[in-house]
Amino acid sequence: MKKRSSNNQTFYKELFTEINQEGGFSEVLLTDDSGLPILSSSDESEDTEITAAIVSKIQQSVLLTKDHLQMGDLEEISLYDNNGKRLIIRPFKAGSSSMFLAILMPEKSMTYKRLLKKTLREIARNWEI
Repeated sequence: MKKRSSNNQTFYKELFTEINQEGGFSEVLLTDDSGLPILSSSDESEDTEITAAIVSKIQQSVLLTKDHLQMGDLEEISLYDNNGKRLIIRPFKAGSSSMFLAILMPEKSMTYKRLLKKTLREIARNWEI
């Protein structure tokens, strides 16, 4: 992976395309802590905004539950349906920015952790405000 300027969205688009293809994911989405989409592997902006809103609502619900149950910081949120589709949401920080990386997978049996960690490292390494 070539290191590029963090202000260059091409770097992130290429990163998302690469992990999407390597992992066989349906979508990869990066949102800020308020749920606004920063970048998506999808070219459909309406779908991206809907997915970002869903990720935001899930994140809000989980944080409320976490506080109520007095749990520590969340490492990962995972949802899957009875058809095998899976949504992984990982909260993380890059610099001083809190963000969420969401991965939508067509099958719950697919592996993702290695690619997720790689993606988080690349974003954190190249992120600038």
